[in-house]
Amino acid sequence: ELSKAPDHAPARTFYFFNVNLLEVSRMLLEKCYKAAANVMVRHQKCLSENKRLLDKQERVDAIISSLDAESAAEQKEEIEQMVTLSERKQLKKVGEASKTLETTELLLDHTIFILEAYINYTLKPPLVLKKQ
Repeated sequence: ELSKAPDHAPARTFYFFNVNLLEVSRMLLEKCYKAAANVMVRHQKCLSENKRLLDKQERVDAIISSLDAESAAEQKEEIEQMVTLSERKQLKKVGEASKTLETTELLLDHTIFILEAYINYTLKPPLVLKKQ
């Protein structure tokens, strides 16, 4: 705190503060690791809760892809009806949630990389070779 006048009026006083960026970076890195672990656990839980439905869709897709082109139209329609409308809605929800969680995981990995690089280069600056 540095005052220009003896009354310490806010308009005439300067406040100096310091932020330890290395400590803030470490704290953020720790929170990112925790968030990444939470996202991975949530993604696994989402997939395991809907495993039966995902397996059913995988079997239907495998059967459809194995059909020949000639008889495929009628049989394909019958096989696609094995998955009900409510199951399709649930599959769509699971797919969107899975995609969101994967994107979040990638963004957290990117943030972790940047924070680790900052911390490493702050502690050990890169070597600069001098020309002789």
